[in-house]
Amino acid sequence: MNNRDYETTFIRIARDVLLQSAGKYEAPTYWVNHSYISNFYMINEEKRGKISDDMRSQLDVELQKAHARCIQLQLLNIELPDQYENSIVDTQVINNLFVFFNANINLGRSSEKEDENL
Repeated sequence: MNNRDYETTFIRIARDVLLQSAGKYEAPTYWVNHSYISNFYMINEEKRGKISDDMRSQLDVELQKAHARCIQLQLLNIELPDQYENSIVDTQVINNLFVFFNANINLGRSSEKEDENL
């Protein structure tokens, strides 16, 4: 790379690779509510980790061609159309309520069993 404007080159490479890589996954996979209550979230957290690893790996390969490396990658912002993002948020809120109510029901059943044993 003979270009002395390396920052612009690195940004262009990163943008191209990340856009191409991001297109391989469905948008809801990126939006994860960090919760330990349900295995659902843990599964999605693993998927999101795979996405990040995949993106970092692909970016590293392309940056090496420009004599650079990508050691770590953190996505700070993922832009989606408002209507689509609102739909994902609404769905996730419903999922959270479902998990919350199930946890409370199970907690109530557990308390009832303890009371019966006394």
